[in-house]
Amino acid sequence: TSGIVTRDAWQSRDFASSWDHVNNVRTNPERESQLALLTELVVQSTPRHLLDLGIGSALVESAMHRRYPEFFSSCRVTGLDASDAMLGLARQRCDTESIGNLQLAQVDFADIATFELLSPPDTVICVQALHEVDHDIKRQVFEYVRGLLAPGRPFYILDRFTYPADHWLDDWQATWRWMRSKVDEEVMDFDVYHEQYRRKTDHVASVEDYSRWLEASGFRTSCPYRGFNRALIIARA
Repeated sequence: TSGIVTRDAWQSRDFASSWDHVNNVRTNPERESQLALLTELVVQSTPRHLLDLGIGSALVESAMHRRYPEFFSSCRVTGLDASDAMLGLARQRCDTESIGNLQLAQVDFADIATFELLSPPDTVICVQALHEVDHDIKRQVFEYVRGLLAPGRPFYILDRFTYPADHWLDDWQATWRWMRSKVDEEVMDFDVYHEQYRRKTDHVASVEDYSRWLEASGFRTSCPYRGFNRALIIARA
C-alpha cells in the first residue's frame, strides 16, 4: 500500500526500460562524479580486456565513451548481466552510440563460477550490482575474479553500502541536503530516500565487510572514495 518497491524486477522489460530512463541523480546526487572517477581509474589502468560484471544497460560504457571515445578502439569489453531485458537495452545503447568492441552475455552471479571467458581480463569493474545478491554469492564473485586477474591488476567495485542511521540520522539528513545543494537536477527528499531503501530487501553490506571478504579471497583493498552510502573499492590480487 505504500507504493514502495521492495525488490527490483530486473527481468521485466517494462521495469528495465523505466529504470533506464529515470534520472539516477534523484537517488544518488554524486553519480556523475562517481562515474567520472571510475572512468579515470579504468583508463589509467590501460586494460586490453575489460570485464564488466552486471553491465546492466551499459550506462557506464556510455559515460566512458563520452569522455574517452578512443578507449574502445584499444580495449575490448565483456559485459555480463543476469537480465536479458537489461542486456537488450545495452545492445541498443551501444549501437546508437557506436560503442564497438563489446561482447555481452547473460550470466547470473550465482552461476558465475561456471562461466568461461575466451581470454582473461586485465581489469574488472562491478557497478551497482553486488548489493542485489546475497553475501555468499558476493564471495563467490570475488573468488571468481581473483582467479581471473594477474597479480597487481585492478578490480573496481562501485556500489551502495550500509549507513548507520539510528543515532546519526540527523547528520545523514544534513549530509543529504548538502549533496542536493551541489546539483541542478531534482533529488528526492531524504525522508523518501531513507524509507525507500529501508523497505527494500537488497543485500547491502558495509565497506568493511566487502574489504574483509575480498582480502579473504586473496586481494589487497583500498577505498579512495566514500560519499554518503556510496563508495569505490579497489581490490588488487
